[in-house]
Amino acid sequence: MITHLAEFWNSQTSRLMLTYLAIIMAMSISFSAIIYYASAEQLERQLPSGLSSGYYVDDQGEFGPTPRVQAYITSQITRGKHELLIRLYVLNLIMLVFGGAFSFILARWTLEPIERNIEAQTRFVSDASHELRTPLTAIQATNEVALRRKKLTIREAREVIQSNLDDARRLQRMSSMLLELASNQSELTLMPTALHDVISQSLTDVAAAALARNISIEDKTKNEFVMADSQSTAQALTVLLDNAIKYSPENSTIMLESKRKRSMVWVSVSDNGPGIAKEDQRKVFNRFYRSDQARTHGKNAGYGLGLEIAQKIAKSHGGSIELDSTPGKGSVFSLVLHAAKAENEKAIL
Repeated sequence: MITHLAEFWNSQTSRLMLTYLAIIMAMSISFSAIIYYASAEQLERQLPSGLSSGYYVDDQGEFGPTPRVQAYITSQITRGKHELLIRLYVLNLIMLVFGGAFSFILARWTLEPIERNIEAQTRFVSDASHELRTPLTAIQATNEVALRRKKLTIREAREVIQSNLDDARRLQRMSSMLLELASNQSELTLMPTALHDVISQSLTDVAAAALARNISIEDKTKNEFVMADSQSTAQALTVLLDNAIKYSPENSTIMLESKRKRSMVWVSVSDNGPGIAKEDQRKVFNRFYRSDQARTHGKNAGYGLGLEIAQKIAKSHGGSIELDSTPGKGSVFSLVLHAAKAENEKAIL
């Protein structure tokens, strides 16, 4: 108990709570002082003017002896001041108790977002260090093994260089993703954009990866018009297509479809991969997150950054990334964007 109290007393919460409490009590005591002196002055005005000349004049204008009247009124004023002072003391004690509770709540409300951000940054640095260390360790180990060989053939040297290049590309891709996450997408210029133009760019970006695994992409989308920044939207869709290619079995087909519902357009990417468990579906958008079944597939595994980047881009467009997945039956990731208004569509046709 004492240890917990000592920890709390030395915490940022207690310091901020005491600061807030000091402000509250300073205001409370100041207002109490103002109330007391204002009330005391008002009470003093209750003394009849006739008392100063030794005579008391009542409401009927009659005179009377003043000593007893003066003593009575003075005692009542003194009693009133005393009672007012006691009530203000009690009021400030109550304010101290409730102010302390309110200060604690306010301190936690202030500190929790900061603590979450610091925790997220610490976790991000830790995870990023781990991810960056993996290819660096591989490069170091490969080179050390090669240097120990007394007779290194040209073929073996080429294999070492190729392995180093592969790891260097991994580092480059991850660095690009980390920079993308740190960039600000809130200043995008959104304009009516043909969905087929965005899809065409994304399909070009993933063509090599799909061909390497003999995966075909069947495009069944309609040429809707969306309010979007063409380049960043294509980047988000590329992430979804690349994700589907990584986790789909070879020689399979990925479906690309679109639908419009009221003022929104869904662009869906359906794969035949292992699917994602329900408890993992929200977590896949977290930085560096990988579930055991859905996000870890040996050399094809990603870094756990792409979906967060895609979600960030979608939100900067006022949309989102939605997920519908069943373990063993594949996943459907949908990029949701605002549809362009009819007059805007006509203007660009």
